[in-house]
Amino acid sequence: MNKHVISVDMGGTKIRTGVVDEYGGVKHKKSISTEANLGKESVIERLIELIQGIYNDVVLKSEIIGIGLAVPGPYDNKSGVFHNPPNLPGWDKFYFPGALEPFLKIPIKVINDANAAALGEYIYGVGKGYKHLVYLTLGTGVGSGIIIDGKLLMGSRGFAPELGHITIDKNGPHCNCGNAGCLEALASGTAISRIAQGNIKNNRESILREMCSGDFMQIDSRMVAEAATKGDSLALSIMKEAGRNLGVGLVNIIHSFDPEIIVFGGGLTDALNLMMPSIKSEIANRVMSNQKDKVKLVISQIEEDVALLGAASIFLGQHRK
Repeated sequence: MNKHVISVDMGGTKIRTGVVDEYGGVKHKKSISTEANLGKESVIERLIELIQGIYNDVVLKSEIIGIGLAVPGPYDNKSGVFHNPPNLPGWDKFYFPGALEPFLKIPIKVINDANAAALGEYIYGVGKGYKHLVYLTLGTGVGSGIIIDGKLLMGSRGFAPELGHITIDKNGPHCNCGNAGCLEALASGTAISRIAQGNIKNNRESILREMCSGDFMQIDSRMVAEAATKGDSLALSIMKEAGRNLGVGLVNIIHSFDPEIIVFGGGLTDALNLMMPSIKSEIANRVMSNQKDKVKLVISQIEEDVALLGAASIFLGQHRK
């Protein structure tokens, strides 16, 4: 019998599903908007309908061995409850598996989405063949997953790692986690947007002013990256500064985990070429001599399906090899 898993990547904006086989093929892909603002009951109802629809599309239902769900954190793997997930407002202390099990008569396993992505890269992506890997998703925030000696690092309750919330500037800006000066607050897409908006509000000269039609609150990281590629000095300086901040964070990560490879995913990777010179410069200036030029920095090639593949691997078992 060929083993298949119904896999779900549940984000704050979109829920994606597919059927993953034991060779990493993804079929029957579907997606819907999360619409988290409508409340968890609405999200759960539509999620169940989506999974049931995928199941009904499968010819040999006996080949489906489980449902793997990649969810935004913080999610407690032991208790099965969320802890104030910023992308799912109102889900605090919600027991997630209990809402699904009565309707889905197939084994269910849940994993943090960044941990799932780390597994996906390790088994099927650019991390294949490496035993020590760090995955960073750069977008609205900074998510992370770590493979150490071929095993996923999860911590005592599945909360680890939170590399986006390592402090790189104790006097830095406020972060949504409640701390200040986090990597996420200084190097994410949100951070780039915030810095650009502040500069335009303070009348800095930039083509961003025309690009946003005078409404500086509409400036996002993609707009800043586009302005930088056109040679805008303010946008270039913002991307350079974000790169330096990310470089500082990467030095801490390298010193802490000694990875062979760091894989980047997320929406900000499209602009990573603008940041990479300052990232590499910061690493070269700060990393210990025994670590110089030892770590590969690589962009994911399977970004669209990486969390689906990782969530499926919990059942398929490749991550135990």
